[in-house]
Amino acid sequence: MKQIFVPTTESFPHEADAVVIGGGIVGVATAFWLSRAGLETVLVEMRLGLSTLTTPTSIESFRAQFTEPAMAELALPSIEIFENFAEVVGIPDIDIGIHHQGYLFVTDDPAMIPDVEAAVKTHYRLGITDSEYLTGDEVRQRFPYISENAVAATFRQKDGWLSSHEATQGFARGSRARFLVSTKALGITRDSQGVSGVETDRGTIATRLVVNAAGPWVNQVLSRIDSDVGEVGIDWVQGTHVIVKGEITQGIYYIESPDDGRAVFVMPWYGNTMIGTTETLYQGRLAEIHPLQSEIDYLLRTYSYYFPQRSVEFLDAFAGVRVLPASESNPFQRSRDTILKVDDENNPTLL
Repeated sequence: MKQIFVPTTESFPHEADAVVIGGGIVGVATAFWLSRAGLETVLVEMRLGLSTLTTPTSIESFRAQFTEPAMAELALPSIEIFENFAEVVGIPDIDIGIHHQGYLFVTDDPAMIPDVEAAVKTHYRLGITDSEYLTGDEVRQRFPYISENAVAATFRQKDGWLSSHEATQGFARGSRARFLVSTKALGITRDSQGVSGVETDRGTIATRLVVNAAGPWVNQVLSRIDSDVGEVGIDWVQGTHVIVKGEITQGIYYIESPDDGRAVFVMPWYGNTMIGTTETLYQGRLAEIHPLQSEIDYLLRTYSYYFPQRSVEFLDAFAGVRVLPASESNPFQRSRDTILKVDDENNPTLL
């Protein structure tokens, strides 16, 4: 049986133990683990393929350097899964392009030195025992193209990046779930016991468990049902990435913009260098999202500040959207926590 397909009248499944709405990496990984737990699982995705919207426009990097206990507890086993991905999904020849080139978090603010030192101590307490503290001189000794502005850094060699698109496809190929593409969720039906099915533009799937992993469209899905979950307070935040000529080496770099102190990442990107990202509130149509010239200038200016010896020959730019909790604060200052909402704390049928 084909696992990823456009359903016909004959192949459309009319019942499942669980239905996942949304074919990005979160939805596909959810379907993988639900099916691994023994549930007959169906995922519906309105686009023609999996991982075609926000997932492939992410920065695609991973790290264990967190000071928040909850994040470290998520990151460490997740990285282990990626490092052993072929074994986890049961596909010996799968290649998700994992690179352990390292993450360097750099600051140019002398007042931040105690915080940087404290971060490494926290890493060790949380089980991240291969994180290093580097002085400004040690940074330049190991990464000679970093500017004199750098005064301290943390580094972990086993942080890196991978192909989020290939990881998504691997979760799908290694799953017993069925993935219905070009299939739009129109609504979720309910009865006295809770969720009873998912209505799509190709038919209805009877189910008692639904996971709404629609990303930017999470509230559009919720708006089509009578549920106690309520709308999730979110904002769309545009992130732009630029590509410059020539490949940066020796790691992924976390630097802070001299303009406003925001975090910016610099990393190798298919023989060149990618710089990103920005955080601009976005209220338009997703199909019309595009890099702003002000964002491009901001990223190139930040790159030149820390890498004065590197070429800044602009090649390309692209933009995606991330979902952040709604707030009046600056997007960079908002929580990155994962928010899970259910219809019934004791007997959840909608997540």
